[in-house]
Amino acid sequence: MPQLFKSLFKTKSIASPIVTFSSGFENATDIHNLNSYKDSLYLYIGVSMIAKRVSGIPLELYKIKNKKGDVAEVFEHPLLSLLAKPNALQTPREFMELSATHYILAGEVFWLLDRNGASINAMSILRPDYVQVVLSQDRKTVVGYEYTNGTIYRFKPEDIIHISNIDPSNPLRGVGVVQPATSRILTEIEATKYQASFFKNQGRPDFAVFADQDVSEEGAADFRARWKRIFGRNQGGNVAIFGSQVKSVQELNKTPKEMDFIATQKFLRQDILSALHIPEEMVASEGSNRATSKEAYKMYLQEAVIPVLEALVDGMNAKLVPQVDQAVFIHFDDPTPVDRDLLLKETTELKKNGIITANEARSMYNYDAMEGADTLSAVPAQPAQTDPALQDQAKNYIRKRPILALKLQAIEDVVAALQATEPKRQMNSIFPNQKAKDAYAKAVNDNIDRKAEKVKDTLDDFHAGMLKRILATDLDVHSFMDVQTEKKAAKDLFTPIMVKLYKEGGQSALDALFKKASADHFFVDQVLLTAIEGRVNFFTNSIIDTTFEVLKSKIVDGIKEGHSIEKIGQSLRDYFDDMSVKRARTIAQTETNFVLSKATNDAYAQSSVVTGKEWLTVGDDKVRPEHEDNNGAIVSKGEAFPNGEHYPAEASVNCRCVLLPTV
Repeated sequence: MPQLFKSLFKTKSIASPIVTFSSGFENATDIHNLNSYKDSLYLYIGVSMIAKRVSGIPLELYKIKNKKGDVAEVFEHPLLSLLAKPNALQTPREFMELSATHYILAGEVFWLLDRNGASINAMSILRPDYVQVVLSQDRKTVVGYEYTNGTIYRFKPEDIIHISNIDPSNPLRGVGVVQPATSRILTEIEATKYQASFFKNQGRPDFAVFADQDVSEEGAADFRARWKRIFGRNQGGNVAIFGSQVKSVQELNKTPKEMDFIATQKFLRQDILSALHIPEEMVASEGSNRATSKEAYKMYLQEAVIPVLEALVDGMNAKLVPQVDQAVFIHFDDPTPVDRDLLLKETTELKKNGIITANEARSMYNYDAMEGADTLSAVPAQPAQTDPALQDQAKNYIRKRPILALKLQAIEDVVAALQATEPKRQMNSIFPNQKAKDAYAKAVNDNIDRKAEKVKDTLDDFHAGMLKRILATDLDVHSFMDVQTEKKAAKDLFTPIMVKLYKEGGQSALDALFKKASADHFFVDQVLLTAIEGRVNFFTNSIIDTTFEVLKSKIVDGIKEGHSIEKIGQSLRDYFDDMSVKRARTIAQTETNFVLSKATNDAYAQSSVVTGKEWLTVGDDKVRPEHEDNNGAIVSKGEAFPNGEHYPAEASVNCRCVLLPTV
């Protein structure tokens, strides 16, 4: 067993209670089922087809926004990270393929969760034939699981995700496709063995040669050798000429019984594939054409692939997802090919009724957009709504997750209570007076200062490393700095720092909206993440480019003045020391304020409570005139303030203004 699996088992063991165990019969059955996969050709083909297709279908994560079932796709989340790297030994595709294989063959899947406190770091797949369910003394409660592989390991119920294809005779375990098809599979295995023996070991000769008199062993061997030399391989069309001793040559045909036995293989293939719900046309080419193949592929997806993936996803949503986040669920799009004729008809109707534009219709068929084709031909389109199927799915999960239902209800109650205070206004400040606003602004700026100081320390460390690398060269004006390498190093260093600040800032902004009710989750999708990464790329490139030009100028001036390498090097040290005192602090303050201010703005956009935002200055003589014009202005969440900025520091250096929420 790999060392990783051993360590997981050891850290997850539980004290042995007084229990009774599920019967070992299921384990023996699972062993047979798993081994049959390697013995039966058609079982291997069928299961591989399903498992590989299941593992290739992308999984999506959606956040439930309200009790109506409105959802938003999430592109960054601990669950997505877990699915993207389930453990150190398997890729996501290998993990899902093995899970699907276990589910089909044994009828059940066991995932072991590796935890670090409340978070789940990894998932490992356990062989179902090594697992036993541990019951309480009265056999009414599952109190754990045992994994036996030379050594017995015990796990708590919450550390095992057990997904099964229900077995009516034993609700604790699952039943796979192999068990009901056992007789067919065994027959196929035995038939294959018989055929191999029959044809390879020559159960009877293909030809009989009759002679007028006895032929010696030497003569027979010589005859076989000459026959093989003349008629072997691809020379079967040559004319056979025999000596006077040969009386006749007779081919020994297969008997009808033998031919029936061989034909049985076809029926065995049909039975095994039927058990897997795979149309025979997906495996055998005889009698199939394009139309039947297309329909067979559709049936294969709908009857064989989708049910397996549905079982795995349903198990995740029921047993894994709630342990990480109650407000999300996993979903996948139906992989069944779309009927293009039907799609064309629907697209035409949508365009005709003004629901989509011509360019939107063209994009559905991967055609390039046309100029002037972005207007609606009839009534204006309504705002995008949640897909009804996703909405129903979200409502179903709300019903199954009482904690989530209470949270969503609490948020709606808060919104209703806040709106009831001043029903004529839609955007009201949550602060009762200017004093409260000023106190909040001071707290925000104090937090920015603390975080900016850490960013400055990191920037100083980076500059110290840069100086060391430069001084290690001969200070040649053309090669004293590898600009691209420095840019990549800066980007690699600061991107995770600023992304972390962004995530923390967004969540803090949401947390500040609530007192008794739980806060929303701040979700960072790929669009938001790309914006932060782009900002980091911009400011790190600016730092390197500016630094390069200044240092280049100092080296050139030093050479012109005839200064020594040591003196030029000292001038570079002085520049970096001065930059640490002045420029580095401004950069750190500006970038930290930008990231946290943008995080607050994006968090308000996601919030189900916030309806708008208010700009607040610190009120001193350092405030920019254009920001004084913004002071106290309230706009909708997606709008810009009077000076054109959507949030403080969006386009300002060293800005100290603060964004406030309105409801």
